[in-house]
Amino acid sequence: MKNKGQSATELMILIGVLLIVCVAVLSQSLGRESITLNYRQELSAKDIASSLAFSINQIALSGSNSAKDIFLPSSITDNTPYTISISKNIVSITYSNRQAQSSLITSNITSVPLASGNKYTIKNINGMVQIA
Repeated sequence: MKNKGQSATELMILIGVLLIVCVAVLSQSLGRESITLNYRQELSAKDIASSLAFSINQIALSGSNSAKDIFLPSSITDNTPYTISISKNIVSITYSNRQAQSSLITSNITSVPLASGNKYTIKNINGMVQIA
């Protein structure tokens, strides 16, 4: 009888240790998932900023009367909303209290307020890049 009681106690201790290990592993994986989501959002925002900056730079270098249509995605990864601003020679994407930026080769830009999920035309008119 003494062995049965000891076996049950050892089994409960073993199950308790296994539960603690499982909780620790689960906690680590959830933390990494959050880091991965933040990284994916950052990459998505940088991609949008770089793509917009590339298109603006391309039109600026193409000379007068060049034009290109662009479409801005409605959100970044996991439906995170974002805002776009162009100031001097920087394209900025702001999302979740963070920011991604990309450089422009020109500061001769006039633009309407840009909103995600819309189509715009970038034009070079006598050296002035216009986004409408």
